[in-house]
Amino acid sequence: MTQSANPVSAVVLAGGQSRRMGRDKALLRIGDQPLLVVVLKRLAFLSGDLIVAAGERGCYAEVLRSAPPTRCVNDPFPHAGPLSGIYAGLQAAKHSHSIVVACDMPYLNVALLSWMIDQAGSYDAVVPQVMTKNDAMANRSEEAPLASGRAKDGGFHPLHAVYSKSCMAPMQAAFERQELRLGALLATLHVRPVTAAEVEIYDPHFLSLKNINTPEEYANLSRLDL
Repeated sequence: MTQSANPVSAVVLAGGQSRRMGRDKALLRIGDQPLLVVVLKRLAFLSGDLIVAAGERGCYAEVLRSAPPTRCVNDPFPHAGPLSGIYAGLQAAKHSHSIVVACDMPYLNVALLSWMIDQAGSYDAVVPQVMTKNDAMANRSEEAPLASGRAKDGGFHPLHAVYSKSCMAPMQAAFERQELRLGALLATLHVRPVTAAEVEIYDPHFLSLKNINTPEEYANLSRLDL
């Protein structure tokens, strides 16, 4: 596997409500392991500073016994969604940059994340900006990039990204404005967008941007080789 030479922390967001799934997604079993552990083991190839932002769920102490060494942090702004989890992770991180992903992304691609780390430089964030098939059809362009992930907030995927601690001040300002949308935050940052063509080099099927939201998506995991 290709790994970055730049030291980073890694933050897994596990404080969501899992409303569409109907149960805690972090605890879903993938083979003989909880999904949270699968994600952490993948990130351990890139970082020795693993952090779980668990919100109000507690620290998953029992689950993390089978994971690489991991620290848990609580959200400093309850009920503020993923923005609060990212802030908590950056605050606790040992390094200036952190990989930030959701706990329901079992297809993380180590080579892609490593490349994204190397792009960070002086940017506040490195974030994939990838169209969905529906967007491409609406544009009626054969050259439009296709992906299987969500396209919201301008096509950005802010829960599969690299963030700098420089984001913390804009996040604090967002909390004060009570503007919790990640898309609104990205508009205030110096962002290095990752194009579909760049993602495709490492992940031709764009699986790394896909998360598991519903029982149907969870059932389909068995069709793919993790």
